[in-house]
Amino acid sequence: MRSLFLAPSMPAESGNGLAMRMGAFLEALAALGETDVIVLPVFGYAENDSPLCRRLGIRPYIVPVLERADTHFSIVAGLADPQTRLDAFIRYAKPSLSAFLSVPVLREIQQLVEDRKYDLVHVARSYLLPAIDIWPVGKRPTISVDLDEDDVETHRRIATLYERRDDDFRARWLQAESLAFAKLIAQWLPRADLSFVATQQERDAFTRRYMVSPSVARNAVTVAPVATRQPHDRSLLFVGGFGYFPNLDAAYWLLEAVVPQVRKRAGTAVTMTMVGRNPPKRLLVMAHQAGVEILDSVDDLAPIYANASIALVPIRAGGGSRIKLLEAAAHQVPVVATTAGAENSGFEDGSEIWIADTPEAIADACLAIWKLPQEASRRTALARHLVKSRNSRPAMISAIRNDFGSHLSRMEAKL
Repeated sequence: MRSLFLAPSMPAESGNGLAMRMGAFLEALAALGETDVIVLPVFGYAENDSPLCRRLGIRPYIVPVLERADTHFSIVAGLADPQTRLDAFIRYAKPSLSAFLSVPVLREIQQLVEDRKYDLVHVARSYLLPAIDIWPVGKRPTISVDLDEDDVETHRRIATLYERRDDDFRARWLQAESLAFAKLIAQWLPRADLSFVATQQERDAFTRRYMVSPSVARNAVTVAPVATRQPHDRSLLFVGGFGYFPNLDAAYWLLEAVVPQVRKRAGTAVTMTMVGRNPPKRLLVMAHQAGVEILDSVDDLAPIYANASIALVPIRAGGGSRIKLLEAAAHQVPVVATTAGAENSGFEDGSEIWIADTPEAIADACLAIWKLPQEASRRTALARHLVKSRNSRPAMISAIRNDFGSHLSRMEAKL
């Protein structure tokens, strides 16, 4: 079998959640046969080096997309007046991330693949689905798409975060993105032969909205044989890329309200470390003033988790399931999460983690963890066991590989 993998960033075994999820799909496809990778770096960057691709014997191709958006969107983005720009974007009616699939970009992809005959093309996110138009109808290979999360609901929720921060313009822009995703998915999802989501809740939403039943490919992490723990006393940890607004909102909330409350209630020194790429200047200034450390790029998170006494997942919006929550649980770090942060994780308050939605409740949970280490050990052991049994990377890869293989076998049987 020969496959093509279209990705918006470089698949990887570690790093941000999207890269890790794509890495599992890529490894599943590579186990079934020869696989090509084309990266369309819609977020503005793409690593030239990929340890995962090297290990799999794959040479990825990077097709530049910045400053190559389609003409209509370029005109929209260039409008000086914010309200005029928003009105034009609403009329544009396509997700902004799809705007990079312009004629020159699609032509370059076509040139890369024109001598390659594929059995399957896997599209890593919904906004890249229009790229399948480079294959004429009737001559397309099997099309697979990882929807991952419910983009319609996720963008609607992120809009509410901007509303909370009195950023009305961005809130309305995200609402327009939500509507654009609804239109795009309704148009393009029926053209896919196979689709995936991260949770059963997302599967139910797609079934109700689009009358499809995607396969559930749970998010997963690598679970080390032994969880090494050398926690520093009263140390808090937050991990998440700051290019994703729900993570940035969580970081601001930590600095503005949560960390001060925990320190006040603890009555002793409490340290806080944040790990994430692309921290904006405002966050760096706020962190410095609060005595909070920010690490921009960390190759190996294991020592960071080993030194943390508590991992905080204070997400207030988003979709899918939180890979960083799974990662903390795999390292057997006690986790305090908001309801939104724990959503779709399968972890329960009082069983594997602590769930708290206000600064005061988060402070209470942190104090309980520090005062009752035996209870903390009980919950973290249960959380790690759940991750090992349900969210391990090898299990995810095996399940995806079986879904691909079964579908292709059915297609061959019909020929």
